[in-house]
Amino acid sequence: MLRVVHFFQPIIHSNALRPYIDEQGNYTFYVDPFVKGHIENGLLRANLDYQKHWNK
Repeated sequence: MLRVVHFFQPIIHSNALRPYIDEQGNYTFYVDPFVKGHIENGLLRANLDYQKHWNK
């Protein structure tokens, strides 16, 4: 999971983005909806691939 976060650092560190901290202390970033969906879909796909690998 850490590798995935590291991979997306250029997006997170963009000057256009400001972090938002919610009540639980979670960091979220305002990103373009297309980019946000792309990240979420990529994470979901990676998770499904991981599950398939372990369910062999």
